Formats: sequence, structure tokens, C-alpha cells
Amino acid sequence: MLFRLQNVRKEYIHQRGARVMALDNITLDIEQGEFLVVTGPSGSGKSTLLFTIGGLLRPSSGTIHFGTLGLHDADDARLSDFRRTHIGYVMQNFFLVPYLTAEENVMVACALSEPEVKLQREKSVALLDRVGLLDRRHHHPRELSAGQQQRVAIARALANDPSVILADEPTGNLDPSLANDILTQLRVLNDTDGLTIVMVTHSPTANTFGTSHIRLHDGAISLTPDAVRWTEDLPVREVG
Repeated sequence: MLFRLQNVRKEYIHQRGARVMALDNITLDIEQGEFLVVTGPSGSGKSTLLFTIGGLLRPSSGTIHFGTLGLHDADDARLSDFRRTHIGYVMQNFFLVPYLTAEENVMVACALSEPEVKLQREKSVALLDRVGLLDRRHHHPRELSAGQQQRVAIARALANDPSVILADEPTGNLDPSLANDILTQLRVLNDTDGLTIVMVTHSPTANTFGTSHIRLHDGAISLTPDAVRWTEDLPVREVG
């Protein structure tokens, strides 16, 4: 078991004391090598779930374990080390540094674990080759298509050799053709490298790229037949 969430709640207090339950009693296991797709309407808690799994948000109650590490009660230093060592992020907005080349953007991430510039460059080149962008390594983001920029972002996410990729609407800014390319890239990482991926998305097409699927509604996992639509390639998850 890679992640185990038990009775996780996340509550926000807005202005004038209004309370919003972003996550409501989530119990969920995520296996090593799983490609979990999380869907649901806007405001259903998808991104909150992703950031809580990634140690960027602390639950209001409940427990989250990564192996034997309790993320719910780890201090800031331990959470920072967990993210640096185990997590790679791929976001809807690529967040590439505009004045750096593709190679340099990946090198910035490599520098977090590799102090030698020569080795940073070698790893950056290898990662860009891995996502099919070796011939674009000296291009700046403005010289790349949106799909190519997202592939640079994927290469950057792999710089720390993560255990898990957390992808937040990774195809949200892409047209269907480019979106399919990115989803295929993620599926190859899952199939070939056994990399665990948790992806939140609004895209019905993206569902078919996962190995499993849950749907959130009002911060809870929806178990009604109308709320969850399974395909032949998408087995029903055991939850709760």
C-alpha cells in the first residue's frame, strides 16, 4: 500500500465564519503502480484531495499514511523532505520560467538533488529525451507549443525520481490532440516505469487512461451508479 487515507476531512473557514467541508470523510487506499483518475464537478474537492495527498495541505481530521510515514501529523521539515524526495507535480498551468530554455527549466528542478551543474545538464537532457523533446532542449517556452511545454513540465516533475506524480488538470489548457499526447505520455510512465500517478480531471476522455477511477461530490467519494461510470478498461475501485 503506497497511500492510505482514513476518515480524512478538510474544512475551510471563509469570511463571516462560513464553513466549507472540502473533503468529507475520505477513506481510500492507493496502490504502488496505480494510475488513479479523480473526477467530479468544480468545487467537489479534487484539487484539495490531491494537495492533501501531496503534503501541501494538512487534513482537519483523519489520517494519511505514505508507507509508514504519517503525513497528517508530520512537521513542516518532514513534509518538505517527503515532497522533495517522493512527489512530482504536473499542473494545468505549466509554470515554466520564460527566460530559461527547456533544458534549463529542467535543470532548475535537478539542482534540488544534484549540486553539480554537469550532472544536472546530463539528467535534464536524458529527461527531455524521455519525453520526446531532445531536439527542443535549447528552445524557450514561447518557442514551444502548449503540448511541448507540458512535456517539459513532465520532464521537470521527473527530476527527483519521484515515487508519485500528482497531476492537476494536466490537459486543461490543451486541445484534444495535444491532450491525448500528454495522457499517453503519462500512461507510458505508468506502464513502463511503474510510476504511480494520481490525476484529477474534468475530461471524460482522460478517464480511460487510468487503471482506476473515483468520483467526488461535495467532498465525498460518490458511490451511486449514476455518479460513477466505469469502462471495461477501468475497474471498479474498492473504497471505504
